[in-house]
Amino acid sequence: MASLLRRHARKTILILLGVCLAGWLVPQFFSAERYRARVRQGLERVLGREVSFGALSLHLLPRPGFTLENVMIGEDRAFGAEPFARMDRMDCDLRLRSLLRWELEVPRLSLERPSFNIVRNESGQWNLQSLLVHQGSGGPPSTHPIVPPNLHLEASDARINFKLGNDKKPFVLDNAEGRLDFDRARRGVSFHLTGDPLRTDLLLPSPGELEFSGVWMPGANSAGPLDATLEARGAMLYDWVPILTGRNPGVYGLVDASAHLTGSFRVLNVEGQARISQLHRWDQPPPAGGLDSDVHFRGQYDREHSRLSFDGVDATFADSHLHLTGSVEGVGAEPQLDLVLAVERSHLEDFHTLAARFTERLRNWSASGRVDALMTVQGPWAGRRYGGFLQIRDVRLTTPSGNYPVSDVSLRIDRNSGILSPVTLTLAPRASLVVEGTIGSAAPPGGRHKFLRASEPAGPLGYVLNITANAVPLHDLISFARGVGLHIAEGLDARGEASASFTLSGPVPLRAGPPSVAGRMDLRAASLLIPGFTEPLNIPRANIQVRDNSITANPVVAVLGTSVFNGRLHHSGARSEPWQFEVRTNALSIEQGALWFDALGNRQPVPLLLRLPGLSSLGERRTAASNLFNAINARGKFSTGLLTYRALKIRDLQTEVEIAGRVIRVNGKFQSGGGRGRGKLIVDLTQSPARVSGDAALNDARLQPLAPYLPAALHQTRGFYSVSGHVGTIGLSRSEIAANLEGNATVNLKNVSFGELDPLGALARADGRVFPASTRSGSTVHGASLELQIKNKRVTATSLPFLLSGADVQLQGWCDFGGEADVNVTAGPRGLARRALVESPGKLEARTLHMHFAGPLGKLVAEPVREVSRANP
Repeated sequence: MASLLRRHARKTILILLGVCLAGWLVPQFFSAERYRARVRQGLERVLGREVSFGALSLHLLPRPGFTLENVMIGEDRAFGAEPFARMDRMDCDLRLRSLLRWELEVPRLSLERPSFNIVRNESGQWNLQSLLVHQGSGGPPSTHPIVPPNLHLEASDARINFKLGNDKKPFVLDNAEGRLDFDRARRGVSFHLTGDPLRTDLLLPSPGELEFSGVWMPGANSAGPLDATLEARGAMLYDWVPILTGRNPGVYGLVDASAHLTGSFRVLNVEGQARISQLHRWDQPPPAGGLDSDVHFRGQYDREHSRLSFDGVDATFADSHLHLTGSVEGVGAEPQLDLVLAVERSHLEDFHTLAARFTERLRNWSASGRVDALMTVQGPWAGRRYGGFLQIRDVRLTTPSGNYPVSDVSLRIDRNSGILSPVTLTLAPRASLVVEGTIGSAAPPGGRHKFLRASEPAGPLGYVLNITANAVPLHDLISFARGVGLHIAEGLDARGEASASFTLSGPVPLRAGPPSVAGRMDLRAASLLIPGFTEPLNIPRANIQVRDNSITANPVVAVLGTSVFNGRLHHSGARSEPWQFEVRTNALSIEQGALWFDALGNRQPVPLLLRLPGLSSLGERRTAASNLFNAINARGKFSTGLLTYRALKIRDLQTEVEIAGRVIRVNGKFQSGGGRGRGKLIVDLTQSPARVSGDAALNDARLQPLAPYLPAALHQTRGFYSVSGHVGTIGLSRSEIAANLEGNATVNLKNVSFGELDPLGALARADGRVFPASTRSGSTVHGASLELQIKNKRVTATSLPFLLSGADVQLQGWCDFGGEADVNVTAGPRGLARRALVESPGKLEARTLHMHFAGPLGKLVAEPVREVSRANP
């Protein structure tokens, strides 16, 4: 028995192999071209459209039929001239018994890589309807006694395009896999379709796969019942929004949604739900806590009357709820709105948390309260009207700097305009901000929105907010601004009071553009603490006016130490435009001014600054001072009647200052000692340590102001000098500047007299020698030149020989920054007298004077002669 079964199994296998081999080999020996006309006629009869194709071949496996290459299915002329479908390949299965009647019946079509055009013409008909009618799934029941066979159509790797008339839309369904089963007996069609939605005008990936399946019995005029399901799992909201709206708002999220469609093609009922998770801006990190939103919707679309009804759209996230009902008439043409949006049993903290996922500034603080709102939208889309109210109770703001109670918020909307009742934000006892405003049709910057009559069309929405503060402590105001994340307030602190009144206006939604600001602020007896300053900036009086993108502070009176500054600040245009300023002061001491900055003076901060976070260590204070010029982009003028540095006094200083890219450039002119000078200074803070360089020139200044710093015997020195030179250094602290200071200068002396003193005679007597006395006029230096070099905390001077008392005199020496000096003086015969003594070296040496002096510059003491080159290697 077992051997018999094995023999039958072998025979069966051999027969099957033979059939398969024959099914593969036999079609190769037969040409299917003789059936081309019959195949084309059979397909046109099945599809109701013209069909053309390329190569034609016969196949027997897995079912007998024909294979067509490069197939094109024509379109009904009522829907345009573009073909209904194109495909690379089509497999047409044949019903064998139809061959007995010499007719080709096609029960099954398999399409490979087809491209379909789904068209809606001007009369509102779809080309799919004509296909359904032809298959017996639409239109009146057939009276033919023989029911045609059912058609099973399946497609793989398909692309579905959509057209309205001749206008092809950018929305397509790509990588589609689907099947259609036409049941002629039941006059219906069952379908299952999956694909990836895309927009051809945007370079964005598909948001995820869509699945659409169900059963439709169109009946006469496509009014038969429909029962279908549309699903999207793990869809990307970041890609879905651009597909539906044509613009990318940069919103990230995952969507799981399903919708159940019932009714008919004319009146479609929709009910479903969706869950949105991980909702945030695409460029922000994912949220730490979950705030999933659940949406349940139920509605109806009446295609014949172009009416969309919302029986209920409920959105829930955290403990907040939104409910939408109403209808839209004239969908696709002139929409007429009648919608009601309600917010019930909701919490302000939920809305704040949701908004903080899209705006980083909201993450530093939080808001809590109970929210109830109702808004109606009615009328045509172009002239829609709003109404309703918004109430928020028990409001409280929580920031890192403290908790701030807020009065109840009440906004009423009527005739397209909303009125915000005054809202009080309490910053401290007896200190508060009051906010009130309107929302309505757009108004010019700084203006008020107009109220519209019911018959007037509504323009773009905008808002106007008025903010007032009377005698608010600056410390509490800056703490609040720092707590809500305003970067301009970081590291600042202040004392004093401010009164302000500002108007903010802008478009709705808020991200459509920044607000326009107009208003003024008055500061009185203010003391501002700025990172990098060791002294508070006292502002007895300042008036600040803001208008759109223009800010003017005039007048501004500021006090630093014993210096009083009066000035004006102005900025207009974009942020990249520099600030313009004019600042003047009667007197300024550089030594005192250096102590205002940590990085310059290395002075310990005043105790008040120790209260500021981040300023407790020297390193952090240096960083703060260095970064003080990071964000400054300014250009203007600074002038002072007197600028002093130790013995140096500069009068009538007028400079032009430019600060940009952490580089400070100063060009100015001044007076000193009765002479006029010019100079320029460059401070480059882009490098660490900073680099400082300067050039200066002073002409015809008097020597008399410098005489008190010379030895006592020279206090009666009179004359004039001119100096020009260049210096440079590295670093900002006093020690760094002194250690790295290098430069050179040329000093020219003119008409220098020494009063009753005969310098050469006095030097000779000090040396125990007799030097020929000269007349008083002979003790005048009519001209002399000195070359100065600055290096290693020392100034080295070398003069060319100059005439004094009938002799050639030359000076060499140095003076360090501590005041210690070392000077060599050489004087000898001049002209013919010198040449006469060359042949008598002894007599020449006797007539030549060599003197060396050392000690503090004001108290030089004669010492044995030394070479300057040895004293100053």
